[in-house]
Amino acid sequence: MKKLLTLTALGAILAAPAIAATQCVKQVDANTPCTNLTNGNSDWIIQCGGQRYRGVIFLGEYQPEGSTADSLETGVADDPHRADDGCWCKMTYPVESKWVSVGYTPGSGGFFTCSQRCSWGDTDLGLFYSKDLVNDYYLPNLISD
Repeated sequence: MKKLLTLTALGAILAAPAIAATQCVKQVDANTPCTNLTNGNSDWIIQCGGQRYRGVIFLGEYQPEGSTADSLETGVADDPHRADDGCWCKMTYPVESKWVSVGYTPGSGGFFTCSQRCSWGDTDLGLFYSKDLVNDYYLPNLISD
């Protein structure tokens, strides 16, 4: 009888559905002021109201603005002079997004320029505010399991 109960309990545990956690993240309201807290390093921080958004940058192959990728590599472009001049951004907190291209970054200011583009935006993209990046680039491209 003990064996039967043990096997039944074990079977119930193994057959139970996996429970995933869900987190809701609202879009940034148009009237919410946002602050770029980035200092030009490989990470970026945006604060909108009481919510902080954090992420990282990557200099890789240029792709058109808004392109997304699950993973990236360096030095893979057809033209070696443009191998790592694309600026890619990824939100890591409060949720994780895919890598999103925010355009071309000239080599001389690449790292700093890319960090700023990931957190503030760029006139070439028509993005002047951090909230546009969060709402239009990061939140629509979240990684889901």
